[in-house]
Amino acid sequence: MSDASFVPSFCLIEDNISPVVVDTTGLSMLRALCGLLPEGLATFWGLECRLGQQQPCADILFEIKRGSPGHIRLSGEVPSSLDRLCAEFRMWALLREFAGRWADVDQPGLQNIRNIWLEFDSAAAIDVDDAYALAGAPSLFWGTELTADTERESLQVLFQEMAKFHGEIVVPTYLYDVVRMLPEGAVLFQAGMMVSRQQPVVRLCVNKVNGDDTLKWLAGIGWPGDMKELTALFDVLRPVVDTVAVDIDVTDSGIQPKLGLECYLSWANMDAAQWEPLLDMLVTLKLSRSDKAEGILAFPGNGLTLKDNVIGDAVYSHYGMNIHHIKLVVVGAQIEEAKAYLGFHRPGVRYGEITGKSTSPGDNAWLVE
Repeated sequence: MSDASFVPSFCLIEDNISPVVVDTTGLSMLRALCGLLPEGLATFWGLECRLGQQQPCADILFEIKRGSPGHIRLSGEVPSSLDRLCAEFRMWALLREFAGRWADVDQPGLQNIRNIWLEFDSAAAIDVDDAYALAGAPSLFWGTELTADTERESLQVLFQEMAKFHGEIVVPTYLYDVVRMLPEGAVLFQAGMMVSRQQPVVRLCVNKVNGDDTLKWLAGIGWPGDMKELTALFDVLRPVVDTVAVDIDVTDSGIQPKLGLECYLSWANMDAAQWEPLLDMLVTLKLSRSDKAEGILAFPGNGLTLKDNVIGDAVYSHYGMNIHHIKLVVVGAQIEEAKAYLGFHRPGVRYGEITGKSTSPGDNAWLVE
């Protein structure tokens, strides 16, 4: 088994993290968790920071793409530190079984799952033992591109996979209805299983939909919040963001009042200044501390890896950091919390594919995204 961990990749961002966002104690907890995960797990990952809280700590999340080096490690095809997690934690054993099915091209419907996200509640860790326990139970998100026109069989495959990670799940027919009622053009881009919650919670994340259609959809599926206040909030957000994705929580008792509004600006524009109007608004509304807003704005940047940049048969030399999105958590009629999601992207290049000397079995891609 390779002893190399994810820590060197994590350390690349440390100079860009303000201590008011994550302090030395918070960084040590994140390093401890990354030390349990293998190098090559993800080329795209990030931090979730609570803007209104004084505590300088963050949760961490990782994307694993289908067919990626991370997927290969998760399936057990390549030995890694995940082998220990899969042996000790039920959640990881189930993830390994899923990774095997996901790699099988003959498994119907699983090709519609383009990635999975693992989200660790690392902000709750106070020592290394906490970090280890949290590593055993990440929340899970499945990336899809499903729409209202998606065949029921494809939805069934997704929901059945999700159900394997919890002893019970919300009534599937209710989930089908929620997706079937999506507006034209809207996409279910993630479906999450909040496994750390005592009551099973499914989170459905929808994008590629305008604000008016979002409001109509929420009213149609029976979201129990204040539609008048939500309409006013969308009117406030329109001048300061490009698009808003919406996250809903579903349990066996129906749609929950908690709502996530993911606010996006242009990823092509790496200038953090584009986020200033929204962050200024959140500071005025006392949803963000001013020092945390400043710390978030200082995060974006890019760089070159001068060492520890070869993983397997690929070279990972360039990396970039940005403000991925800012999420507002609405419950009923009130915005209760604001969170910033900081993204890190470190693509790799398989030079063997370019020269025709690749040693990657069954994988002809030269770019590791």
